[in-house]
Amino acid sequence: MVKLTPAANLRELSPDFAAPRISPLILHLPHSSTLIPARYRHIYLQPEQLPASALAAADLFTDQLYRYPAATLRFPVSRLLCDVERFRDPAAETMTKLGMWICYTHTLDGSELARFDDAHVRDILRSYYDVHHAAFTAAVAAKLKTCGRALIVDGHSFPARLPYYPPGDCPDICLGQDAFHTPPALVRTCCRYLEAWGYTVAVNFPFSGSIVPLAYYRQDQRVQSIMLEAARDLYVDQRQQKSPGYAKLHAAFRGLLQLLDQL
Repeated sequence: MVKLTPAANLRELSPDFAAPRISPLILHLPHSSTLIPARYRHIYLQPEQLPASALAAADLFTDQLYRYPAATLRFPVSRLLCDVERFRDPAAETMTKLGMWICYTHTLDGSELARFDDAHVRDILRSYYDVHHAAFTAAVAAKLKTCGRALIVDGHSFPARLPYYPPGDCPDICLGQDAFHTPPALVRTCCRYLEAWGYTVAVNFPFSGSIVPLAYYRQDQRVQSIMLEAARDLYVDQRQQKSPGYAKLHAAFRGLLQLLDQL
């Protein structure tokens, strides 16, 4: 079991958390890792295919794509093992029916991936999920204390069409908006800025919403949140390496984060 207090976990995930610069910005990067610790690999039905499955599931290079000098929480293990963007209650999570609750039993294309027993699930929740969310909550509390508000930018990427996507052509960039925590002016600012770079932008399509720690969810409008989802083929090639489009997208996101930081 990972022995990390919430404060220690936050320092591990975010070297910039204690920086003296006052900023409301918190970058949340939950899906960039491909790591599955060795002690859990026996759970998976085809261990030899696990690296490829973890690579396909990862939001590749988002820890670099969204890099900015602000408080940053990067989750250290693959979402296949623990997806911290899922509700802890499996009955409340819509992806549970697809085998993609916190511990994935199926891959993104619907293939059976793993069989978790209750002891494994309890250990993963305690070791990773709960520690991460305690650190996330602590980061928001710190921003409210020092800045009077917090602005969460939830950074992701998405692959070409998957079976569970809604119908319609996917944009270059999806903005996830929450009716309570995402001011319309914030969405307009992001849309205009990204469209000026030549990207197509959609709101809440193909994904919707944006993460907020449960302690503040639908409770405190000083906590604002917006999700940024970049189409992976904008910046990753077929070899799963950075493509020529990476530099432009990285510059666009850095400029956007600087703009949001100054709002």
